[in-house]
Amino acid sequence: WHGMGGRGGNEPDSIGTAYPWRDAAYMLQLQAWWLPGSGLDEDKVLSWVKEIREELRPVSRGAFINFPDRDQPVEWYYNTSWQRLREIKHQVDPQNRLGFEMGIPPSCGP
Repeated sequence: WHGMGGRGGNEPDSIGTAYPWRDAAYMLQLQAWWLPGSGLDEDKVLSWVKEIREELRPVSRGAFINFPDRDQPVEWYYNTSWQRLREIKHQVDPQNRLGFEMGIPPSCGP
């Protein structure tokens, strides 16, 4: 669990920042760590994490881009900022040269 709030959480999003979850009281990060060669069944551990995430889905919302999870749509990270960020991406990087797997793709135009 990560506590939220403080100055960043209490200021209104008057400038339309990319971070849409300012009103959250906390965030949860699910992690699984193991040593290579430990004999741990990696598929079983990853299934466990997915099951917990699905159990929490009814009482949670969104995603935090610093905790990337390929099983969640990229749009979840940006919520209401998604379309505007795609428009900006189209303006500054229409060829997606700065793209990466969990990045924002450019829109087809404004």
